Amino acid sequence: MRWYTTPQKPGDPGSETWPDEYSMTHGGGMTWLAPTYDPELNLLYLPTGNPNPVFAPQSRKGDNLYTCALVALNPDTGKMAWYFQTSPHDTHDWDSAQVPVLIDGQIDGRRGSSWRRRRAMGITS
Repeated sequence: MRWYTTPQKPGDPGSETWPDEYSMTHGGGMTWLAPTYDPELNLLYLPTGNPNPVFAPQSRKGDNLYTCALVALNPDTGKMAWYFQTSPHDTHDWDSAQVPVLIDGQIDGRRGSSWRRRRAMGITS
C-alpha cells in the first residue's frame, strides 16, 4: 500500500488545492505518529501535519490537501475512503498529527462509532 499525504502531480485528487507541482511534492503533511486501525470498518486513520513552508503561506495558495487532516484509508487497497481537513491552508502550525481514539457509544439513544483527538492548541475534534 502506498499513499502520499499531498498530491504528486497535476490532475491527482486534491492537486487543485495547490498552486503548482513543486508546492505539492514539497508540501509537508507528514504523518508523525502511528495510525489507528478500525477492524470493523477495515479503515486505517492517518493524522497528517501542517503544510510547508509553515509560516510562509503566500507561496502555497489554496487549501493544501491533505495536510492538517484525518485521512481514512482502506489498508487492503491503499485507496482513500474519506478525509476531514481541520485547518485548510494552515498558517500557524495548527496541525492534526495527533493519534485518533476510536469510541463506541450511544448518542440520542442510537449506538454508533466515532473518533476523537486533541489537536494543537488543545482543540478537540
